[in-house]
Amino acid sequence: MYPLSRILLPLLLHFYFLSATGSDSIDISTHNNSTGFEQQNLMPVMGYENLTHRMPDPKERLEFMLNEAWKLRNSFTEQSLQLGLKAIELADSLNDHYNLVKGYSFSGVSYRLLGNYNKSIEYFFKGLSLAKQYQIPQQEGYAYINIANLYIYLEYYQQALENLTYALDIATTIENKRMLSYIFLNKGRVLMHMDSIDSAINFINRSLELRIESNDIAGQADCYKYLGDIYYNKNDLVNARKNYDLALGKVSEINDRHLIGNIYLQKANIFCKNKDYTKAYNLAESAYNIGHELNSKLLIHNSLKVLSRVDLRNQRYEIAAKRLTQMNKYADSLFNQQLSEKVLSMEFELERQKQQSAIDLLEKDKQIQKLRFSRQRVFIIWLIIFMILMIVTGAILLHLLKKLNEKNNQLSLQKEELKLSNAAKDKMFMVIGHDLRAPVWNLRALIELLNNEKIEHETPERSENIIALKSAIQSVGDLLENLLFWAKLQEGKIIYSPKPTNINSLTNKSLEPYKPWAEMKNIDIILQTDNNAIKVLADENMIQAVIRNLISNSIKYSLPNGIIRIIITQSENKSRFTIQDSGVGIDNERLRQITNTDKIKSIKGTGNEGGSGIGLSLCKDFLARHGSELFISSEPGKGSVFFFELKTPG
Repeated sequence: MYPLSRILLPLLLHFYFLSATGSDSIDISTHNNSTGFEQQNLMPVMGYENLTHRMPDPKERLEFMLNEAWKLRNSFTEQSLQLGLKAIELADSLNDHYNLVKGYSFSGVSYRLLGNYNKSIEYFFKGLSLAKQYQIPQQEGYAYINIANLYIYLEYYQQALENLTYALDIATTIENKRMLSYIFLNKGRVLMHMDSIDSAINFINRSLELRIESNDIAGQADCYKYLGDIYYNKNDLVNARKNYDLALGKVSEINDRHLIGNIYLQKANIFCKNKDYTKAYNLAESAYNIGHELNSKLLIHNSLKVLSRVDLRNQRYEIAAKRLTQMNKYADSLFNQQLSEKVLSMEFELERQKQQSAIDLLEKDKQIQKLRFSRQRVFIIWLIIFMILMIVTGAILLHLLKKLNEKNNQLSLQKEELKLSNAAKDKMFMVIGHDLRAPVWNLRALIELLNNEKIEHETPERSENIIALKSAIQSVGDLLENLLFWAKLQEGKIIYSPKPTNINSLTNKSLEPYKPWAEMKNIDIILQTDNNAIKVLADENMIQAVIRNLISNSIKYSLPNGIIRIIITQSENKSRFTIQDSGVGIDNERLRQITNTDKIKSIKGTGNEGGSGIGLSLCKDFLARHGSELFISSEPGKGSVFFFELKTPG
């Protein structure tokens, strides 16, 4: 017979939730400027403690706390975390390794949803270590999925794929369809960020099929949401909105507030693109309120980003400036160097444990071998002379093998240290990107705010200062973009995707940010072209980076009152892009360095402008991917000419 608590507890919880929320579900379709959660009160952990005290069986109490922690993770995240932490204490006291690993995984998910990535990483790696130690393959697989999910947030996509591969091997071995559905979903998310759109859609649809088969409503909502993200990135707003609405239909059944907030935010972005700023503002404000209720830093940060865009559009500059400053504080807390260092140290600790396990196994093998050798020696005394010779020979061989092993171990350690050093460098560049992008974006917006501000007595000095500020921030922006391009190039994240592109339009788009800089140096930029619609077969992002760097270099090394000519011509199956300046020119030694090496040392411009030397290296690399190269002719004091050719489509 079941204990009375097993019958009464589900009923008590059911009525408790009904009284706390006042409704089993919310009406998403009629949502306006309200989050839909104002009437809901978070269930205090003490309420659970009173209920669990009635459970005399500690194992039953442990399972109850873990189940409730998982169910509450998205709707009552703080309460979910408290239950998870209490479950860890109880599982540890019971020596229940399986549920101990689950407790670390569930608590890590709650910390991630709250935006505490440092704690989240710590708990996921602790769970993975315990799952390996006690050989719990199911929880080991979920630990790899959780770590991969964090890598996706940090934009370490190769590391995410590696962890998902480990999880896939485990899920296939133990035939766990639920784990497979999580793996397919997260693999689809990674491929979406790596611009493999068709493969991403395929994997998410495979996850959706498994979740429909198992009637996993929450999982279906996640799948529809990420399909919406893919179509949004493709600028297919109709299909994006369709999938977001499907996700909202599912999420209303499970009351997942965190997911609702993210969907509201994506729909707000769609309304921004459709220039319906009122609806965009209302949805973004709702997402912001949900973020505050859940204490989700990432949701608050992204909501502020949309709200500031709408405020700038509506010329509410003071409010926009405040939101940008607030957003920057959240960005600083979400992405920081300590987080990257913690990931690296956790990976190193796991590798050290793996190596220590291998050493322990070798030691046991040696002990077994010694025991066998001792027994054999007792029974074969008549071969003692032969054995002495064998021992001497073996000792020499063991000495040689020991020396060889020491050399191999030294080489392996050096290789591992180099690998960790390279990983730390790549992660440092990603962290620099996150730390610098938000301040540069905010500074641009604030400078634009100053430029648009109406002042009764405008002075030439103020106008010149604003132009100088624009030039300076453009220079910093160029350096940042080149640095991020270079970092992604080292990790193999940049995929060559050519398509028919209007090079005239691309040139005008690339030229626009540099006009204030040229005006400040009184330089005329003249664009000459055969026609207004010259098409080339090119990767738009790569070629725009090439054009942008060439324009920047020409302005940088042109003298005041000079002229820069951009000439675009078209032949039968090729188009040529030429940029010609009347600047200081390049001597033969530097021209040889630029042409024949990848390491290009930057020199000061005519206005004492600095640089990194990365720009021309990127140009050469990107053009090589197009089957082209950069040609340069120059003479000191007479200016320089840079040109390259691209194939036309067809």
